[in-house]
Amino acid sequence: MVLLQPNELSSKGRTYIPHHCVVKLDSSSTRLRVVFDASCRTSNGVALNDVLRSGPTLQDDIFTMLLRCRTYRFVLMADITKMYRQIIVDERDAKYQCILWRKAPYQELCTYQLQTVTYGTSCAPFLAARCLRQLAYDNVSTHSIGAVVTLRDFYVDNLMAGAANIEEVVVIKNEVIDLLAGEGFPLRKFASNHHNIIVDISDADREVNVNIGGVSYIKALGLKWSPQDDKFLFSYSSLDPPSSKINKRTILSRIASIFDPLGLLNPIVVTCKLLMQQLWKLKLSWDESVPMQIYTQWTDICHQITSISNLKIPRLVHFDFEVQLHAFSDASTKAYGACIHAVSRYEGTMHISLICAKSRVAPTKEMTVPKLELCAAVLLTELLQSVVTIFRTEASDIHCWSDSTIVLSWIQGEPMRWTTFVANRVTRIQQLTANYSWHHVPTKENPADFVSRGAKVQGLIDNSLWFHGPYFLQQEQSTWPKNPINNIETLPEQRKQHHALLAAESDDLIARHKYANNYTKLLRIFVYVHRFISRSRQSPTTYSDSIVAEELDSALFLICGYIQRQAFAAEYKQLQEGKVSRQSNFNQLSPFIHNSMIRVGGRIKNSSLPFDAKHPILLPRTHPFVYTLIDYLHRRHMHAGCQTLLSILRDNFWVINARCTIRQVVHNCILCYCS
Repeated sequence: MVLLQPNELSSKGRTYIPHHCVVKLDSSSTRLRVVFDASCRTSNGVALNDVLRSGPTLQDDIFTMLLRCRTYRFVLMADITKMYRQIIVDERDAKYQCILWRKAPYQELCTYQLQTVTYGTSCAPFLAARCLRQLAYDNVSTHSIGAVVTLRDFYVDNLMAGAANIEEVVVIKNEVIDLLAGEGFPLRKFASNHHNIIVDISDADREVNVNIGGVSYIKALGLKWSPQDDKFLFSYSSLDPPSSKINKRTILSRIASIFDPLGLLNPIVVTCKLLMQQLWKLKLSWDESVPMQIYTQWTDICHQITSISNLKIPRLVHFDFEVQLHAFSDASTKAYGACIHAVSRYEGTMHISLICAKSRVAPTKEMTVPKLELCAAVLLTELLQSVVTIFRTEASDIHCWSDSTIVLSWIQGEPMRWTTFVANRVTRIQQLTANYSWHHVPTKENPADFVSRGAKVQGLIDNSLWFHGPYFLQQEQSTWPKNPINNIETLPEQRKQHHALLAAESDDLIARHKYANNYTKLLRIFVYVHRFISRSRQSPTTYSDSIVAEELDSALFLICGYIQRQAFAAEYKQLQEGKVSRQSNFNQLSPFIHNSMIRVGGRIKNSSLPFDAKHPILLPRTHPFVYTLIDYLHRRHMHAGCQTLLSILRDNFWVINARCTIRQVVHNCILCYCS
């Protein structure tokens, strides 16, 4: 920190950061800390943190660090002395870190410029972590073990390392101390669960146990840890006097003070979450007094949580040999959650330990219990994915458990069989647990039941089911509970399948024929088919090698008759019975049947025209063969125009609304279009 002279204060772009003190009674070294508020807005409405880039996260989160720490048999903890203040910032950026200070109230204010990384700026954690990583990269050749530990086992300035034996931990300690001390990062506040690991550390550099309320502990990434017993401790004391006003703000503040990143106290915390959900439903303001019912519930919760100091959880989770992970999920109408236990054999003894847990309150919108159970299964898979990433356990040693047979049936089925809500979550579960085994666990043996329903502190102390899992985990897999999902006949949330029955006659053989667009080819094919049928019936008729005109006409009549029976089935039947509906469009054409074929009648029958011209064959406009017929006549008569083509067509055929099809044929003719 540099004092600026008056002649240096006139430079533009200088930023002043306000600061205040924070008192931490449970800190063994710095109980009064100075916190700089770089988020305070300046005169132009912009804060320093608004223009700073926070940078990416370079270190593992607290959950990962604590979970990894639980696998070490011997643990080493330490802290970098004033880490941020060991890192100098560029002199061009130091002008943005100015503060006002005086040693006594009667003295004038002085302006100081901070020359090092400042706690309270958004980029400070990244800058410190990045310097630490670079330090490890630069010394990996001389301190291989220390570099690996520096990259992996630091959370900001806190070291949390360990190994399976004392000798390895001592090597880690020596290399990390030598690596960091040589670059201006001295370590202090050493602690370990074995005295021989830190026997050469001076008392001044050792962590001092804090004793509050008769509980002696040190802080391990926010958790209270007793190195002598190697157990995690918990404590709770209401900071509000009995006569203080209880409102939503104070209740949330007290709930948030229960720091439990691993979820070991979730059965207790979930009851607090449910109480907070009730407050949100009441839509109270932050400082409004809560109703008497809520006040009574909160008082009871505070009274029972004060005995949480009796709860001690072993830090060590054995991950030495034959490790299995067992994840349990459960849900109720109020909450749902999941927990994971590790089963291992160490020195001939089986050890079962609770690793972590997670809980969620049920949404305010009412949901069925099977859906909540499915949400719990999703929470289980996501929590399990985090644990597997840390421990890298074999997939064959991972087992998932649920007491809902409906959820297990959903998971084993295809997602497309279920409704959208279920299908999306089943897909997520199947992706994350594709190689894992799912089992059914009875409700009474499901440890996740404590998460979904909550529990009191007294009911959680020495609770074997919660901390050590169900008893059957200690037995052979053949004795585990069986899956009863095969007995379920009907499942909820299935997609409704609509089946439509279409009654239709046989396919139109003419329309889908290979040569339906070739008039002469199609007629010749029908001629040969007719000859084959006649010979098969042993008809005495003899045929010449070439096809004659009468055979082509017979084939044409056969095709037209087939088309009529397909397109005019109802009218054809009515004409056979001698009555045609007055509503039919055929009435104005005076249709009649001649030789099993519908022809057009009318007064034209009195003319001297040939029979085919007086009574043309009735055809539909939309049939593909009609288009082929008109196209054939168009080309045969030297690409006749629409009116001429209509006159030629009506010498033998009456096509309903023929002009439309004729115009389409002429328009699609390339020669007519280009001429």
